[in-house]
Amino acid sequence: MSLYQRINATTGLLVGEPGPLPANLVGLKDESLADLEQALGSTIAHELGFGDTGFLPVPPPEPEPPPVRRDITRILFLQRIPAPARIAIRTAGKTNPIIEDFLDLISATDTINLDAADTLAGVAYMQSQGLLTEAEAGALLA
Repeated sequence: MSLYQRINATTGLLVGEPGPLPANLVGLKDESLADLEQALGSTIAHELGFGDTGFLPVPPPEPEPPPVRRDITRILFLQRIPAPARIAIRTAGKTNPIIEDFLDLISATDTINLDAADTLAGVAYMQSQGLLTEAEAGALLA
């Protein structure tokens, strides 16, 4: 649905909030009339209740840009983890099914989305297990 801004054709001031074109103006030859009195004639415009009134089309809002994915390669992701922590994580993965699952997810892809729920949860879990410090977890997701 197109929106129109009502304006006072004499002063150029906006009147009210944008809305649909009034029903009795729909279908006019030019629906983007800035001055209805000029387009319709003073008598008709006043009979319709639009004396000294015009309507300007309101452009639609710009669409939201798609979210930016922050992906890095698997090797870069793993290289962000200090070697001692990487070794501790692999060792813990042999007995901890949550860490094992996270490592399986990492190995199943070529790229890691740093903002994905699985990535955030996996890093938070490794931090909660003492396998990553807060600074290491932050650097990993930066």
